[in-house]
Amino acid sequence: MRKILLLTSMIITLNSIAQIPTNGLVGWYPFNGNANDESGNSNNGMVNGAILTTDRFGNLEKAYYFKGVDAQINVPSSSSISNFPNGQTLAFWMKISAFPTDGKEHYMIDKTDNSGIPNTKFYQAFISDYGQIDNIVYRYAESAASSSQGTAIPFSGIQLDKWIHVCFTTDLTITNTYINGVLFQTYNHYSPIGLTVNPLIFGNTNGINNTNAPYSGNLDDIGIWNRPLTQAEITNLYDSNYGNVGIGITNPQRKLHVNDIMRLEPRNTAPSNPSKGDIYFDGILNKLRVYDGTTWQNCW
Repeated sequence: MRKILLLTSMIITLNSIAQIPTNGLVGWYPFNGNANDESGNSNNGMVNGAILTTDRFGNLEKAYYFKGVDAQINVPSSSSISNFPNGQTLAFWMKISAFPTDGKEHYMIDKTDNSGIPNTKFYQAFISDYGQIDNIVYRYAESAASSSQGTAIPFSGIQLDKWIHVCFTTDLTITNTYINGVLFQTYNHYSPIGLTVNPLIFGNTNGINNTNAPYSGNLDDIGIWNRPLTQAEITNLYDSNYGNVGIGITNPQRKLHVNDIMRLEPRNTAPSNPSKGDIYFDGILNKLRVYDGTTWQNCW
């Protein structure tokens, strides 16, 4: 006698595992084969030279590689990614391929009205060569009056070709930096974020400062919020997992890899509003059934 034991009404949505805060989310870029914004705000990116690559979980074409020259993603300006009256959060995963040298800056995120620093409005995140190779910088300003924008964070934990999670938050008076989900530095900075009209750029800059250079490395899971996230939200964001899910196995090889028996509780009627690929165990027919997009089919 055949037995099919599967989990009751088992519905696994991998994206829901990643507890992404939706309150105030204005841009979410998981790079699932493209540069689309999955926040619902349609701030989609246009890829120019960046190359789809493997993400931190080994999934193919789930992150972007920026080769340090002629590579960026442009997001057309909109009010949702330009106006931050109540603060901001920038979060992203990065894997650096090359550090900047000779005083240059490599930009991961930049939205600048390119009149030149300090006479400009902007928000940006970059790594710099400010006397050492491991500065992560978050900087924003409304005008030249706030030209000492933002904070430079010396962080010795940056290593080439290793993924790290970076998160910057500000309530426009206090700026916090989190590295791998842990608060690393708090910085007092009093300035609104300027209302910019130029595109948002990943992997390069709008600025005219010719000491800058394109970013060299990988980026993934870029998030932008119009408020400062809490420590708990940032911890959840860092702990989120878009990779393969294993049950009873430590190294899953598929999106769902089970090394044990699963059970699907029998039901006597087919589920309503099915989608192609749905399955259930019919307790009357004693058969596993799958929906092919038109009808329910018996698996044997």
